[in-house]
Amino acid sequence: MIYWAAKVMLLGGMMGSGWKKGEKIGEYQEGVMELRIENQNVSGRQKEICSDLLREVRYELERFLVSSNEMLVMKYDLTILTDQRYVNPSERDIYTQNVLDEDGLLADACEKLGMKVHRTNWDDPEMDWTDTRFAIFRTTWDYFERFPAFSKWLDVVQTKTTLINSKELIHWNLDKHYLLELERKGVRIPATMYL
Repeated sequence: MIYWAAKVMLLGGMMGSGWKKGEKIGEYQEGVMELRIENQNVSGRQKEICSDLLREVRYELERFLVSSNEMLVMKYDLTILTDQRYVNPSERDIYTQNVLDEDGLLADACEKLGMKVHRTNWDDPEMDWTDTRFAIFRTTWDYFERFPAFSKWLDVVQTKTTLINSKELIHWNLDKHYLLELERKGVRIPATMYL
C-alpha cells in the first residue's frame, strides 16, 4: 500500500496533454485489466500507471467485499477527493483542465467497472462520509494551507469510510522528509534541499 500516494500523484504529474477528455482508459473483464486507448500520444508508462491504479482500486474493493459479513447499501462506491478550487472552476487554465481530465478518466474507468463514483472537495460540509465505501486522495492541494482543519477532518473521516491512502500514510507523506526514507531504500529522487 505504500505506493498508492506515489501512483495517484504520478497521474497528476505525468498524464499531461496526452489524454483527451472523455477518453476511456480501461475496463475490468473476467479478472483482467484491459486498456483501450487509441490516442497515439499516450506513452506506455502512462498506460502502466493507469492500469496499476485501476487494478489496485479493484483489488481494494474486492478485498473489502470479501471481508464484509454483509453488503451495505452505499450511495457511492468511491469518492474522488479534491479541493474546492477544482470542484466547479469558472476559469480553467492548463493545470486545472488537466486535474479535471484526470479525475474524469479515473471516474469513467471506475464506472466501467460498475462502481458508483462521486467527486467532491475534502471539506465539503454537505458530504456524509458514511455514504461512500472508499475515498481516494487526488488533488487535495490546499491541505498545507489549512493543516489543522485537514488533520481534524482526517481523524473524523477515517472512522466513517475507508481512505485510499490511510490516515497514517497521508501523515507520512505530508512531511516531505519521507523522500529521504525512500532514498535510503534505493529509490532515486531528485536532488532535494530540506528546509
